Amino acid sequence: MTRPAAPHELPTRLAAVLQAALQAPGNRARFHAAGLIQTSRWGLERPTLAANWQVQFAQLPPLEKAAVRQAPGQYLAGVADIIYRGSTSGSRSRSYTFFANRAWNEQRLRSRQGFLNWWGIDPAVPIVNLASRLMPGREADWAIVGPVTLEFIESLRANLANRPWVGRGYPSRLCEIASLLRQPLPGVKAVICTGELLFQHQRELLEQRFQAPVINEYGCHEAAIRGFTCPEFGRIHLDEQSCFLETVNGALVTTDLWNETMPLVRYQCGDLVHCDATPCLCGRPGLTVQVLGRIEDRIGTRHGLKLPGEVALPTLPGLLHYRIQRQSPTLVAAQIQVDNALSARPAAVAEASLQTWVNQTLGDHTLSTIHQAAVASPALPPEEWSDHHWLTTLTQNSLNGWLATSALPTGEARPLAPVLRALLAPCVIGMELPKVIQQQVVALASSPTAVEPAVETMKVRILLLACSCIRDRPTSHHLYTQAVARQQKLATAPDAALQLDCLLPALHLPASVLSPTWATAAMAETWPLDPLHVQHLLAAFEVALQRRSPTQRSPVLRHLRPPLAVLVGDLSFWAANLTTAHLHHWSELLQAPPNLTSPSLSPTAAAPAPAFLASWLSWRQALIHETLTAVEHFAALTAAAGSDTEKARLQVERGYFDILRHIPLDPQEWLPIIETHAADLTAAPTDRPASLTPWLPIVNALVQPLYEQGQPELAYRCLLAATLTSRQQSAFERLTTRFNQKQSVLVDLCPQSPTSA
Repeated sequence: MTRPAAPHELPTRLAAVLQAALQAPGNRARFHAAGLIQTSRWGLERPTLAANWQVQFAQLPPLEKAAVRQAPGQYLAGVADIIYRGSTSGSRSRSYTFFANRAWNEQRLRSRQGFLNWWGIDPAVPIVNLASRLMPGREADWAIVGPVTLEFIESLRANLANRPWVGRGYPSRLCEIASLLRQPLPGVKAVICTGELLFQHQRELLEQRFQAPVINEYGCHEAAIRGFTCPEFGRIHLDEQSCFLETVNGALVTTDLWNETMPLVRYQCGDLVHCDATPCLCGRPGLTVQVLGRIEDRIGTRHGLKLPGEVALPTLPGLLHYRIQRQSPTLVAAQIQVDNALSARPAAVAEASLQTWVNQTLGDHTLSTIHQAAVASPALPPEEWSDHHWLTTLTQNSLNGWLATSALPTGEARPLAPVLRALLAPCVIGMELPKVIQQQVVALASSPTAVEPAVETMKVRILLLACSCIRDRPTSHHLYTQAVARQQKLATAPDAALQLDCLLPALHLPASVLSPTWATAAMAETWPLDPLHVQHLLAAFEVALQRRSPTQRSPVLRHLRPPLAVLVGDLSFWAANLTTAHLHHWSELLQAPPNLTSPSLSPTAAAPAPAFLASWLSWRQALIHETLTAVEHFAALTAAAGSDTEKARLQVERGYFDILRHIPLDPQEWLPIIETHAADLTAAPTDRPASLTPWLPIVNALVQPLYEQGQPELAYRCLLAATLTSRQQSAFERLTTRFNQKQSVLVDLCPQSPTSA
């Protein structure tokens, strides 16, 4: 079925989107060839729509995803109102990033909540993303990630509040979870399947094990395609208020009606669908479709080539769940989860039923099966380290080196390791410190004093880190008081590492809580940083930014975007010579002002105050308080700079000053400076070097002038670069990349149709 774009059915918002899309270089020739641009104005700075654009719209050839992926910057229509950054699914590792404006995001939220309302899921009901790469989308939502094991199930169960919730994820991963459930999880209101095709055997397993209705969600993020099944008849209704929908030879072709930043017009997302010829009897609006699969996915069957959605994968005797891959014209490999409760010989029954299905559906093949246990196999015993080796690794070697192992200390430090791992690499994302971790922290705070002073010192350090991972202020205040009380009872004087950890919460706690500790700090001392300090500082930066809205921050962090880049850039620059004065400065940046006594920078015999540090702090004070003497302070800073790194830092600070003064940055001046000192933004995208971090506010400020100068690809590269991933997001990405990727349930690596029997 093909839905031609007749003039009478074009939505009213389409004109605004097309007018915006005309400004994107990638659309110009395509629109001109279709007659959508006024001929008399072709070539002018801002082309306009032709008078008969409603008729000519149907002549516009579809835009393939590969064209956008190859040069995404060519489809930027503006950069002034970007508030959303998203990514395509990348199911074949070929994703790209897109950007959207405020109106698009507001429509996204309206559309999604409208669908959720059909099922009685209001904004207060949390949606928990399970073992997927899906980030929480609403304030109440959260995610739990990592390998699907019995421990995963118990962690999920322990973190569920005593109220309704909705599970969401990829059907294949949800089935892995369902197969491990021996008792239903409490409070499940519904299960939302998304990201993969949903097959019959999956739906039946999920309904049985979760004891809740299954919702099939369909979407294409960058194209604003959104669809949910209705409760009554199970049809997928697409939201025609968000995008204009057409099908061309079965391929879904859409035009986003709200994204005027990166509008995709007659975009072919790559999915094939079957449009239902009659309206759904539920009476709800929206075209209803059956999703058949990707254009490139074909399955050879006894009845010819089929799309995955055209092949029935029913519940089979003896099987909980299965995945099929034809590897050669004669060999089918299958991963199966056997239902051990069904018969005395469960494996034999399962394999026989699957072999019958393969023969009847795909043709005669040899079947090779891999059994995935319905109960997780016992984990290998963790590697064991001595307490001394564990403590040394944390403070002198590499936190990541320990996190990459399952090693546990063997002595008094053993209870500390799970708490620290949960704080550094959380599996639960998006909620206040999860219940399981809270319980572990409370137990640690009330535990007896360790006999070994080094273990007790690490225990206090972990409690202080937890204090900086908690968003709730009263809880954080109470934990800080407990940790300091333990520190004061140490048999030996606290070492410098512990003293510094006691000061780091100054970045987010009020002066009334910090003043006693702050008053006794060694103000002019240089603090040596170990890996745990760095993680603590990052946690303190992030929780401080979360607690204060942009209007409550200092001018520096209000206007320099992203603000975390300023703080992390400062930390990287001063890490080797961190002083209490830096902490006071960051506290003032974040809390404006910190109401703590400003430390003196008077040099001592033990720790002389570097001239560049004193000048840098004075310069930053002038920026924070927006004094008229900022230029004089910058002159003093310039005179104090001696090393090449200090001179490079001068360039960063000069850029900050121009941004704060609303002075436009010239890309021709700044791009060579950034390339010299940090990274080449014109090169192919790779992992961003750490040296680029302090430059990100400057990179972000170059986006608008680059776009105005007709360099959209470079503007797009700057948009990509000008972001900074948080600790939680980094942990989320590492875990999901390793354990929670999408999985195709039906794959044919040689889709030639076998001879029909």
